Amino acid sequence: MLELVLNANRDVRRKAMMDTIREMQAQGISKIYVLTPEQSTYVMDKECCSELGNSFSNQYIQVVGFKRLARLVYAQCGGYEELMDDGARLLAMTAAVDKVIKELDFYKASARRPDFLEMLLSTYTTMKMHGVTLAMLAEAAKQMHEKEPGLGGKLSDLSKIYMEYEKLCADGTKDATEELTHLNDILDERDFLTSTAWFVDGFTDFPMQQFELLSTIIKKSAYVMLTLPADGMNDASPAHQIPVQTAEMLCKKFDAEIADSQEETKVHPALAALQKALCSGEVVKNLAIPGAEKHIKLFYDPSPYQECQHIAGTIMKAIRNGYRYRDISIVLCEFDKYAPILSTVCRRYGIPIYLDSQKDEIAKKPIMLAVFAALDSATRGMQTEHVLQYIKSGMCNLTTEECDTLETYARVWLIHGSGWEPDESTGWTGHPDGYGHEFRGDDADRLKAINEYRVRGLGPLIQLKDALKKDATVADYITALYNFLEEIHLTEHLQEIVDELMDTDRDQLAMEYSQVSSVLNTAMEQMYGSIGHLEKSQGDFVKLFKLLCKAYKIATVPVSVDQIEVFSIGDARYTDSKLRYIAGAEEGSFPAYIQASSLLSPDEILALRAFQISLPGTSDDLVYRSLCDIDNVIHGAQKMLVLSYASDPAAPTTPSHLLLRIKNMFASPNNVDFERGCGENGIYDADLLSTEMAGRLLGRISRQHKYEDIALSLSTVDALQNTAMRVMDKADWTLNDLSKQSIKGLYGNVINLSATRTDTYSSCRYHYFLKYGLALREPPRGKLSSPLFGKFTHFVLEGTAREVENEHSGFQNVSREEVSAIAQKYIEEYKNTQMKGLDSQPERFQAMFKRNCREVMSILTSLHDEMCASDFHGTDFELRIGGENAQLPSIKIKGDELDGTYTGIIDRVDVCEVNGKAYFRVMDYKTGRSKTFDMGDFLCGLSMQLPLYQSALQKLGYDNRSESAGMLYVPAKDPIVASDTKMDDDEVSAEHKKMQQRRGILLNDKAVLNAMEHVNEDGKGRYIPVKYSKDGNPTGDLATAEQLDTLSEYTDLVMKEIVDGIASGNVQGNPISRGLDRNACTYCPMKAACHKDICNFHMRYRKALKTDELWAALKKKVHGDSEDGETA
Repeated sequence: MLELVLNANRDVRRKAMMDTIREMQAQGISKIYVLTPEQSTYVMDKECCSELGNSFSNQYIQVVGFKRLARLVYAQCGGYEELMDDGARLLAMTAAVDKVIKELDFYKASARRPDFLEMLLSTYTTMKMHGVTLAMLAEAAKQMHEKEPGLGGKLSDLSKIYMEYEKLCADGTKDATEELTHLNDILDERDFLTSTAWFVDGFTDFPMQQFELLSTIIKKSAYVMLTLPADGMNDASPAHQIPVQTAEMLCKKFDAEIADSQEETKVHPALAALQKALCSGEVVKNLAIPGAEKHIKLFYDPSPYQECQHIAGTIMKAIRNGYRYRDISIVLCEFDKYAPILSTVCRRYGIPIYLDSQKDEIAKKPIMLAVFAALDSATRGMQTEHVLQYIKSGMCNLTTEECDTLETYARVWLIHGSGWEPDESTGWTGHPDGYGHEFRGDDADRLKAINEYRVRGLGPLIQLKDALKKDATVADYITALYNFLEEIHLTEHLQEIVDELMDTDRDQLAMEYSQVSSVLNTAMEQMYGSIGHLEKSQGDFVKLFKLLCKAYKIATVPVSVDQIEVFSIGDARYTDSKLRYIAGAEEGSFPAYIQASSLLSPDEILALRAFQISLPGTSDDLVYRSLCDIDNVIHGAQKMLVLSYASDPAAPTTPSHLLLRIKNMFASPNNVDFERGCGENGIYDADLLSTEMAGRLLGRISRQHKYEDIALSLSTVDALQNTAMRVMDKADWTLNDLSKQSIKGLYGNVINLSATRTDTYSSCRYHYFLKYGLALREPPRGKLSSPLFGKFTHFVLEGTAREVENEHSGFQNVSREEVSAIAQKYIEEYKNTQMKGLDSQPERFQAMFKRNCREVMSILTSLHDEMCASDFHGTDFELRIGGENAQLPSIKIKGDELDGTYTGIIDRVDVCEVNGKAYFRVMDYKTGRSKTFDMGDFLCGLSMQLPLYQSALQKLGYDNRSESAGMLYVPAKDPIVASDTKMDDDEVSAEHKKMQQRRGILLNDKAVLNAMEHVNEDGKGRYIPVKYSKDGNPTGDLATAEQLDTLSEYTDLVMKEIVDGIASGNVQGNPISRGLDRNACTYCPMKAACHKDICNFHMRYRKALKTDELWAALKKKVHGDSEDGETA
């Protein structure tokens, strides 16, 4: 007898099942089985004990999944057969492909790729579970060759590979997909099912193998109840289509009864309404349900860390209100992203959680990543990042300080490839601090120590590289890897890690690490024994080994009964809890965009239905399954549902459309709206409810607001926490202002400024404090740095231009070839004086320097052509303002508290006399990324360098020329033309010229502009940013003399504000944002030291303004109006 229970609410289904179990026992049926998915057997065991009592459950009920059922049947009836595990299956598939590779057509080129093998095995598993035989596959391939040759070719190759695979299985160990078929045969022949009652719960559908086994159970047992998550046979909800289809199949095959299960749910009406409507496809709005806002919560936070921090706080509140940890579950929409963050946060606040490991979790352990990094280093040319990852793993017999020293040297000198193996007679010879440094003091001893670190740390890795010969057998590779692991004492290192984890009460992590060695040994043994004779390239071996390690799942059990369980969406659909959190519910993750794990596309899977091959994975099927999973997860909330997502204000994230639907579902005053996770002052409940964190918070408050009596009165934990709650509204989680003593200690009595410093302060004053106050250094960069290239470029450009002007009276009097010869002289001088030992450095470093030399030559060619078309000529090069050997005094800035001084170097000053007036223009070479001249930057206090130089020269009456003709940035790097479409030579040349155009702002005087560049007939300037209309009037980046004067005045005002701001001691972060691609935080090198979200930083948003609006804003600012284009 088959009885179906169809109800979307899990509690109703479970109650019907438990009531019937009691009836079955009363009728004398003593063999009762509950069949559930493997993931939920533990939960179902607990629920049976809770509902039916421990004695009854242990005596009469067996909770099984399909695998556990197989073990019970084998124990009672015999027939056990050894099956391949996932790793052995992957290797067997590899061997099958190798045997038929020459017969393949469609997949011949990709058949040996490890990622293809993984998909190949997944597709085979799906086909076997859904009853697709080799004969069916071959027949479909034959008929498809004419209709759809591509699909026909795929099926033909799959048929050949799978036929060979099944031959290998027949000769050895059987494939794991054969187990259910074998189990079904045993149950059909034996009397195991006689007088048994079965309760099947937690499924939405059954692949063909499971369906046939279920059919046997229904036929031979006394009673079967099967529950499905749908509200009756006529349920039209998209989320319930799959279970309804399953019910229809069962009713068609068996004389099934539909049980009456319309019992009223116990959940709150608002939660019940949400569970019913969210995935139904119907738009439900403005429901008037009292208390909705107490049982359904929506919140967001600026980052996943803060999101998890808020979850921790609300959990701690729930525990204080009577919940147990086991009453709570957390569902992570992006498990890999959120799991490590949540673990860190919960460990910080002492919240016990259990994360069931994912299939590839073992491969993500740092020690496994170290082994992978070693293999990548040895087989992929000792690339820098791979070697450094291995070095920093703790496996290379170096201390943390020694690893840091070695990494810094490698990045400064661009160590790469063979550079890791220098001549042992000399070792590395470069200065520990890089080019431009002479050996002094203990520098030689430092270099000697670095070479010793290299030899000691990389010795085993070099041996592994030498042992892994190209195109060897798998057995040779495995032997080399085994010897390497022995050399670095991996087993001993692992045991030390496990012991340390056990000592710090991280038992679950200790259990996981204790299995790493076993996984490595199993993988090596299986590869050696199964495919050791096969020849593989180094790359294919490493990829296959990684894939094999990822195939193993770590076996763990909860270390405590009272823990919060953390699930992925796929695993959470089988569970329920009183309080359920769903984290990371942003668009694209909730529901997730499911990618098919098959070699066949959704359209191809649909086409196969014509050949009675029914596989999951059509477009409709993927949508239905995704919604069905979410529906089950939502129904798992019994008392409260909390959904959240992270959205950085600098790069906002869109919440899931399902969250927006929830927001609109309930009417005021019980509406459910998005809330910020922390309070307005940036304090999280988790910090207030944690004894340690609350103590720190109150200490901060008492120091900042002089609440000494508060801290002194806190004598107990309760008092501490209660007081923390009372003063929360008074707390400002901000960075304190620096004292006057600290300001002078950090910056001195006079604040020194430069172009870089002013830009940094204007971008974010906290960045300025970290970089110039605390003197934090950015990590060394693995490239010939911009400052080094800039210094070289400036030296060659300045020397060449000076010689051309002084000895040849200008570029107009020399040819391109002569300019190149002069430049080459300065290049050689720089190499001989500043870059000693260049020939002994890594080839990559030398190649980059040669490329820079070519770029300098290209820049000089452009400069020559520009000056030949201009009446302006250079008079000063590298004109120093302030500092050593200065030609002009530093720029003094009078502040309210402290004074400032600005020093810098003007790359070039050009002059010309036009209509009896003497003019100058300021030129600045830019060797970094393309520099634009954006007036909007000025309103933010950015890019003040050229206006400041112009102002200084005007005040000084430079060379008796007080009239400014403007200022320009000159590209000092040969631009690379990039395009999404193909371009011909003329288009490339035109784009190249466009990218070489100078950027800046020029005096709107036709005669002066013509003197700058004699424009061609087309009316467009090639070098200056000016065009001429048909009537001869210039347009472009132009300004009147009055506007240039206003710009100078504004510059003086901003410089004073910067000095006063630094002197005030305010270091609160205020990053500037002018759009997603122009955000001070996006590429900030101080990100790792910044906590802008929890320190209540104020992001300054600036709206775009038109040119006339910008000039008006500048003028207002100069005359005392604060309007500057800032938006809230």
